[in-house]
Order: sequence, then C-alpha cells, then structure tokens
Amino acid sequence: MKKFLARLQQIDWLNYFIEFIIVFLGITIAFYINQRADEQKSLALEKTYLQMIHEDLSVDSVENLQIIDFFEQGIANLKKTSRLIGSGQSEDIDSIAYRVSKLTEPVNYHPDVQTYHSLVENGEILLISNLDLRRRMAQYYAYYETLDARHEEVNTLKRQKLFAFVSKHYDWTTKKIINPSAFLSIELKNTLYDIHTKEIQRIHAYRKASKLADGLRANISEELEQ
Repeated sequence: MKKFLARLQQIDWLNYFIEFIIVFLGITIAFYINQRADEQKSLALEKTYLQMIHEDLSVDSVENLQIIDFFEQGIANLKKTSRLIGSGQSEDIDSIAYRVSKLTEPVNYHPDVQTYHSLVENGEILLISNLDLRRRMAQYYAYYETLDARHEEVNTLKRQKLFAFVSKHYDWTTKKIINPSAFLSIELKNTLYDIHTKEIQRIHAYRKASKLADGLRANISEELEQ
C-alpha cells in the first residue's frame, strides 16, 4: 500500500491535467467548428430552397391570372351560347354548333409542385426552420388537390354530357350538323348551365389559389430578408 501511495505521489498530476484540458478543448473546438459548418450549410440550403419555392410561386401567380382569364372567356362563351339557344333562331344554329364544339375541348393546367414535393420526399423540407412558414407551404400545396378536383369535375361533365351530345348531333370529320334542332334544345341549354356552374366553382378555386400564392410568396420574402 505504501509503495502504491509512493508511486501516486511521483506522478506529475499537473501535467496530466494540462494534457487532459488540451485534449478536451481540442475535441470541443473541433466539434463546435463542425457544428457551425453544418449549421451554415443548413442555412444556405434553407435559403436556396426558399428562393426556389419563391420563384415557383411567382410563376404560379402569373399563370393563375392567365388561366382565370381563360376560364372567364369560356364562361362568356357559355353565356353567349345559352342566349343564342334561348333566342330559338334557326340562323344561329351554325354559330351555336361551332361554339359548343369548342366548349368540348378539355383544359388541363397543373401548377409546378416538383420543388416542394421533392423537398418533402427527401426530408429536406425540415431544413425550413420556420414552422409556421412550413405549415403555410403545406396548406398551399395541399390546395392543389382542390384545383385538380375542380378540373376533373368540369372535364368529366364536358366528356359525359357535352361531348356525347355533340358527337350525336354533329359530324366532327365534315364539321356538318346532323340534327340542327338539337342545338336549340332545352337539353343542351341545361347541360351548358351545369357546366357554367362548375366553371364558376373552378374560377373561385383558382382565385383562392392565387391569393394563397401571393400570401405565401410574401411570407417567404420576409423570411429571406431576415
């Protein structure tokens, strides 16, 4: 026991302590530097992703307004066609047939969701540290499902009713009317009314999407300025 204590007394504890402090500080500093580097990398990626989404939203805002304008022109055509049908004038049948044939064309527009969905799928959406902003983004892109639903409602109605009607009374190849009186019928007018209702709902959905895009873009701009 005495020998053991004697050996302990011979150990340069101060030197060991200093070496321990040096090693500890070295590891701590290295860890801090790596952590800071990772944080800077994450912040840079977050900024890049926010800028990419901001650019997508800018495009969405412009295209939303364009598609709304296009839909409004379609509604104006619907109203004009319905008035011609209501007038019951045989000389308007050619015009009605042409307008109705144009209305059968489906419209497919899908905003760009690739950037956001890619971030969600690979988990890098978590790099966006502002939880409220992340929630707003999720709400905005989830609303695209509503836009798709409105599109499908209009296109399905056109396909099942209007296209079927035109195919029955109009020769697509020769552009000749098979049954002129059909284009002055209540059946056609009612079908156009149903389509008009769905078109109005679709426009409302796109107007809401446009407001959401503008609001989210403003939120991202504020985040990027901080």
